[in-house]
Amino acid sequence: MDESISHFIAGDRAAFAAVYERYRNQVMAYCYRTVHCHETAEELTHDIFLKLYEERGKLDAQQGVKNYLMAIARTSVLGWFRKIHYDQKLKKEFCQRYQSAQSTENTEHRIQSAIDVGLVKSAMASFPQKRQEVFQIVRFEDKTYEEAAERLSISVDTVKYHLKKADRAIRSQSLSFDSIYQIVLIFTLLYA
Repeated sequence: MDESISHFIAGDRAAFAAVYERYRNQVMAYCYRTVHCHETAEELTHDIFLKLYEERGKLDAQQGVKNYLMAIARTSVLGWFRKIHYDQKLKKEFCQRYQSAQSTENTEHRIQSAIDVGLVKSAMASFPQKRQEVFQIVRFEDKTYEEAAERLSISVDTVKYHLKKADRAIRSQSLSFDSIYQIVLIFTLLYA
């Protein structure tokens, strides 16, 4: 094997193919026992032999290929585990940053929503009693026009009339129609 190792060190592809055929199953078995995944073991085996070929000049012809190859295998598998650990750590840090950003955003959203709810309540204070009740039932309790009409013993058209007037009054206080529904949603979540 000394002569074939010399050819391998010199870059002879046939010698490399012989080394590959001789040790591939051993390297593959080592990788599989360590990582417990066939696809990953195949990838590592490929990378190990590539690294062996790239570093063939460091080989000692007297000591042979197997020990050097297995040292590369151990280093490669250890590097793979480190990369997995680092990737998991990065993922965890990313999730923590994302959750922190969401928490900050949620706090700002809650503050803005509380301000908007205050504006709606302020506008509601100027409504006639029936209009307040209609608005409360339909917008805050998320009931249908029919349910509100039945509950207040008024017609559906009267519910629509009061709701239209209430929405218009609130919009005039510089709230957009979309904000009203966001406020209703927040109000419902806060007081449900």
